[in-house]
Amino acid sequence: MDLLLIQSQEHETLPLAELKAVLTCENIDCDVEVITQGLILLKSLNELDFYKNYKTLVRRLAYTHEIHELILRTDLNNLESGFNSVNWNDYIEEDFVVRIKRFEKVNIDTTDVERRLGHLILSSNNTASGTSGKTDVAELKVNLNNPKSFIRVVATQKEVFICIEKFKLNKKHFQNLKPHKRPFFYPGSMSPKLARCMVNLSHIKEDQLLLDPFCGTGGVFLLKVL
Repeated sequence: MDLLLIQSQEHETLPLAELKAVLTCENIDCDVEVITQGLILLKSLNELDFYKNYKTLVRRLAYTHEIHELILRTDLNNLESGFNSVNWNDYIEEDFVVRIKRFEKVNIDTTDVERRLGHLILSSNNTASGTSGKTDVAELKVNLNNPKSFIRVVATQKEVFICIEKFKLNKKHFQNLKPHKRPFFYPGSMSPKLARCMVNLSHIKEDQLLLDPFCGTGGVFLLKVL
């Protein structure tokens, strides 16, 4: 089982370095494939620990924006046939949205493709409901505002990755702990995202202590990592 990570591109090396540090200290065994800058695939994750490790990465990583379970790896020419080959009732709960993210300046009309792919899911679901004779095939619906299932399609020049988000990264606490919102403010304070990244790069594990002898206003320790 594989995970696709969409990482921040605000720094050239920190996002990948942070990821590798967390994989090491959490003993997550997998192959790391760099698709392109800001797009990483974690391959051959242990199926038994897959969702536990997925949750760990969601909880810890600062310079990663999205983490998705990979459903299918294909290309633009075979995108629609790939969508049709998926049994979406295995992945979608009640309602869904399809969103496309482009890398490497791929020239596609995202709105049009999202609409077409959503229609394919609805069509395949209606066909299954009408011809299978089963009563347990749920009627899927599109929900653009607050869907229970988020399908992410990531397109590069050579490949397309069809994924689903099982656990959403919540970065609200990074906003709440920005330097000007802290009890003690100093203009040179470290940002919350960088503080979390620095903690992760230390390879600290749960229940361990981290000493920062030059802690200043305590920006690192205002942000709980575990």
